[in-house]
Amino acid sequence: MKNSLLSILLFLLTSSFLNAQETEKEVCIYNNSISHPFFDTIQWSYALGISRDSLGNWHEDYDGVISETDTIKQIHTASCKRDSIDWYTIRFCDAKISNDTLILFIHDFTPSTNDNLIIKIYNNELLSSYWTAYPNLIDEEIKWETNKCNLTLNKQNYKKGDTLLGIIEFECFEKIHSPSGVNNRGLITIKGAIKTNIK
Repeated sequence: MKNSLLSILLFLLTSSFLNAQETEKEVCIYNNSISHPFFDTIQWSYALGISRDSLGNWHEDYDGVISETDTIKQIHTASCKRDSIDWYTIRFCDAKISNDTLILFIHDFTPSTNDNLIIKIYNNELLSSYWTAYPNLIDEEIKWETNKCNLTLNKQNYKKGDTLLGIIEFECFEKIHSPSGVNNRGLITIKGAIKTNIK
C-alpha cells in the first residue's frame, strides 16, 4: 500500500512540474549575520507514516511493514510555513552545485500535502519554480505563476560540504483550469528558514 501510494503521488508530482513557471530573474541577497531560531536547533522526524509510541513500539500507517531505514531519524533542513487554504510546515531542503549554479530544492511529502520549490542561483540572480499535486484533482490543469521570491543567504560562494543558511519568502499564484473555466485558488506563500549542507 505504501509503495503504491508513493508511486501515484510521484507520478502526479512529475506531471505537475511541467506546469511550474519560472519567475523573471530576481537578485539574491547575502548577509553573513542573518539569524533565525531554526539555525540554533536540531529538529527531526521519522519516515512517512512511521511513529513510535511511549512504550517504544513502532507503528506504520499503511501496510504495517517497517524497514530498517524507516526508523532512522530524518534531520529537518528547513522550517518554512506554507500558507494557502491551510498552513503547515515544510521541513526539508536539499542543496547542490551544478555547473556554477547553486540549486535549492525545498520540499515536503505527505499523503495530503506535497510541496516542491526549486530555486536556482547563478551570478547572484535567482529563478524559482513551485509545483504540487492534488490527488483528488486528476482532470484539472493547474498552473503556478511565481509572484515573488526573496532569498537571503549567509554567504555568496559555497563549496561541497559547506553549511548553507538562508531565509526565504516566496509567493506564487495558483490557477486551476477546469472544464467550467478558470478557478483561481489564490496566493500560496512559503516563508521561513533553511539550514542544509551543500552536496
